[in-house]
Amino acid sequence: MARRNLSFPIAASVLLAPGAALAQGAPPPLPPPERAPAADAAPAPPAPATPPAPPPSRAAPAAYEPPPPGDDARGVHTHDGFYLRLAVGPGYGGFRGELRPEGLPTADLAGSGFALASALMIGGTPGRGLVVGGALGSNDLVRPRYSSRGPVSGSPGTRNGHIYAFLDYYPEPRRGLHFGGGLGLAGFTYYENEGDADDDDRAQTSFGLGGSLWVGHDVWISKQWSFGVEARVTGAGTSNQSDEPEREISAYGGALLLSVLYH
Repeated sequence: MARRNLSFPIAASVLLAPGAALAQGAPPPLPPPERAPAADAAPAPPAPATPPAPPPSRAAPAAYEPPPPGDDARGVHTHDGFYLRLAVGPGYGGFRGELRPEGLPTADLAGSGFALASALMIGGTPGRGLVVGGALGSNDLVRPRYSSRGPVSGSPGTRNGHIYAFLDYYPEPRRGLHFGGGLGLAGFTYYENEGDADDDDRAQTSFGLGGSLWVGHDVWISKQWSFGVEARVTGAGTSNQSDEPEREISAYGGALLLSVLYH
């Protein structure tokens, strides 16, 4: 009886041992599969687009603003095209020559003094900064001091006038520095009596060649007009062998001119 009772627990333990082992080594359960979205689900609305930024505002250009470098805009702070200069200013001048009256000894004529100079110049600009044109100029002595007067009485004024072709050059056309010169016809006029200055019939005039040299600087006062200061020297050699008395007279002068220029 005792042997039967022991055999039952042993048999039960033998039968239950594999099940317990299988229960301890079994893998964990798999997670449930994800559910696919429904076919009729509405798509998410797109994100709103960001509006483009407005372009930066540009400031209005200042009045009479020069063009940027490399811009060849004509007539805007650039020395090109039509050229017109009006100039006037104080100066100094002198003259020296010989008068040869018929049947009389040769007389010297010389003098110097304060002068009033002027110029009218018209031209064009065929090349970069290069002006070509024609001009009228004068260097008038108001009351010269005569060191040799010949037949002249008193202190009558004299005039040294020029009609000439000229070149005026601007190394940098947008700036004011310029220099040039001219060459052409010249005339020198004097009077034998101080009271004859208003009588052209009493004028003694001789003709020849003359020229001018100058250097100056202009400052812009608008898009096309400028104001200038210029130092100028002039010279001339004249003669007259047909009128009485025969004469040969040379004249010279220098002046500081103030001018207005359209260019």
